[in-house]
Amino acid sequence: CSSDLNSKIHDLALKYNLKVLTPKTLKNADIQKEFANFNADIAVVVAYGLILPKEILNAAKFGCINIHPSHLPKWRGAAPIQRTLMSGEKQTAINIIKMSEGIDDGDIILEEKIDLNGNETYANLAPILANKGADLLISALNKIKNNNFTLQKQDHSKASYAKKIEKSECFIDFNDDAIIIERKIRALNGSIAAYFEYKNEKIKIFSSQIIDENLVTGKVGEISNQFHIQCKKGIIKPLLIQRPGKNIIKIEEFLLGIKNV
Repeated sequence: CSSDLNSKIHDLALKYNLKVLTPKTLKNADIQKEFANFNADIAVVVAYGLILPKEILNAAKFGCINIHPSHLPKWRGAAPIQRTLMSGEKQTAINIIKMSEGIDDGDIILEEKIDLNGNETYANLAPILANKGADLLISALNKIKNNNFTLQKQDHSKASYAKKIEKSECFIDFNDDAIIIERKIRALNGSIAAYFEYKNEKIKIFSSQIIDENLVTGKVGEISNQFHIQCKKGIIKPLLIQRPGKNIIKIEEFLLGIKNV
């Protein structure tokens, strides 16, 4: 099944004349029967947009397994990579889990931990996790095939939910601390970019630098000639920005353009 008509997996399946279903819901009895008729040993779910009812979860011999990019049980839900970066985690993980009716709360088949250095963006971390997830999936499938695995239950008392990123969250409020803002900018780079208002323009920021984590020298939101921006605590400087309808540029190019106006 595919929930994205433009996905690479969908295109690859069509290339090799594999049957592809694109249901709008999996709660329909006819779709459930059609899925069950595949007589699959296992179903693999990756970034799928529909809720899987128990009729689908139980249709394959081993059930459904899922690739999830977070340190479970932390950051279950729709935006685990972004929420991991926003929270300043020092480590994340890729998990292969046996799906249940809950949200990412199934037993863990395999896990690989990944250390974070604090410079990652969603744009560069997501493909790394995707590649690691693909490799871990192959390992998990081999273990399942050979019955060489042990399911590890999650500690549900430590669970947290990575809710979907809302457009309203992309606005940068300089009443936040510089460290929180810098994390948000990295987390939304490659997803939907963080932005602030400057001279009645929406300016997107793709990269930034913390000049000082604690310094307070002026009013919140005050911008210096070097485009250092005062936050509630600390000072931040945009490095890569984008004006509406323009290309992404370095802040130095932006400042040069202002001087030449």
